[in-house]
Amino acid sequence: MRLQNKVVLFAGFGPVFGRATAILFAQEGAAVALAARSEEETARVAEYIREAGGRAVTFRADVTVPAQAHRIVDETLHAFGRLDVLLNVAGDFWWRVSELASMDLEYFERALANNLRGIVLCSQRAIPALEQSGAGVIINFGSACKTRLDGSVAYSTAKLGVLGLTQAMARELHPRNIRVNCLCPGFMRDPAAVAPITPAPPALSRRGRGEDVAYAALYLASEESGWVTGQTLVVDGGDDVLAKSPYEQW
Repeated sequence: MRLQNKVVLFAGFGPVFGRATAILFAQEGAAVALAARSEEETARVAEYIREAGGRAVTFRADVTVPAQAHRIVDETLHAFGRLDVLLNVAGDFWWRVSELASMDLEYFERALANNLRGIVLCSQRAIPALEQSGAGVIINFGSACKTRLDGSVAYSTAKLGVLGLTQAMARELHPRNIRVNCLCPGFMRDPAAVAPITPAPPALSRRGRGEDVAYAALYLASEESGWVTGQTLVVDGGDDVLAKSPYEQW
């Protein structure tokens, strides 16, 4: 119960590390609020959490839209009365659909918005509540170096921006006792099971799993990392130090 009595908002959600992290956080005692553009995924996970005895609410929202980003923070506070942890998970645009020489400016700007704008909007609204909690936490989702560079130019630019944004936020919010860190997963595409979350096998020569990211996020959200801020935690099985991972045959 490392997150007992904590309230966690997931701003953006998906079936790989988002799903695994939400279920794990609920197992560890947190009440979770799940926000995404589509309600299908969030509803499925929230139903499982509630059936397992946990607390969960869902919101349909596009966190790049100011009113919607602000609404999910307000509705989380209405549902649970407080906010302790904000996970800025929204992203996308990894797929390389065009080269830089022919890239449409609108595509580039949408990639920046999806990966950066939501962090700014949700964090702005959440800061007062996180400060009031006494020890607030923000976790921004970036991307491991090899994964970032394997993606589109727009994606790589945006995700590198997440690192700089995280460091600046950590410095600014330090006096408010709000910790801000960046979690950078490697390339993962296998959905996590809607089932109890346990650690993935301790083997490096395998594909990454949502559980790998979930337990890293749990450390950053818990009091165990109470003196850690402005840092980047990479979860990529060693891709950053390998020219080519022999087990990654996509």
